[in-house]
Amino acid sequence: MLHDADISSLRKRRAWYAQQGATTADLVGGFRVVTMAGGTATAVAYSAASRTGRLHRLNWVTAATAGSILTLRNDALEYALSDAFEVSYRFRVADPANVTGARMFLGCRSSAAALTNIDPGTLTNAMGIGHNSGETTLRVYGGDGTAGTPVDLGSNFPALASFSGFFDFSITGLGSDGAFWRAIAWDDAVTTGPSATASGKFARAPSATTALTALTMFRSNNATALGVAFDLAAVQISTM
Repeated sequence: MLHDADISSLRKRRAWYAQQGATTADLVGGFRVVTMAGGTATAVAYSAASRTGRLHRLNWVTAATAGSILTLRNDALEYALSDAFEVSYRFRVADPANVTGARMFLGCRSSAAALTNIDPGTLTNAMGIGHNSGETTLRVYGGDGTAGTPVDLGSNFPALASFSGFFDFSITGLGSDGAFWRAIAWDDAVTTGPSATASGKFARAPSATTALTALTMFRSNNATALGVAFDLAAVQISTM
């Protein structure tokens, strides 16, 4: 008979970790390659002066032409909330200058196709974090067959590059008990804890057996003639 500790050791664990100063990543446990389109990958140098500077991360930046969009995606639907699913992302909004007209989504969804420049609040069968054009704070998005109402995380979670820190966002699926989210903001003061935390339950989420991607993301300048950029440090997944 298997005990809880035995079952935990058999869980499927996969991860994507950025390599410091490189445009490649470490893939752990059979994580599928992340496909990028619309951006230029840039290595990020290490700096001991700040928490963000010490963060191993990969940067992608778009052109400054209005309508430019960066997409990242895992091209497989192989996870479900019924599998004691947990995924976490460590990321940063890294635009060269604040772009208040930008749009963004980062999370998982029931399609492996690349996202387009849409209002993330219209996404169905998806869960994640981001913001729409004109919004300067991050939102949490969740939808089943119907798009849910976004949850505004407020001023402690700015969606602008002028915030020099970074964010952790996690999604946990507990089968019939639903799906839950947690967001953490980290500033650059290396001797302090998180600058803000927030958590909740998705009011709407994909069904427990809906097949999901591990990673789908876009950031666009929408209609602003400025480049936008995104840093990804890590993606971690654990399922039964």
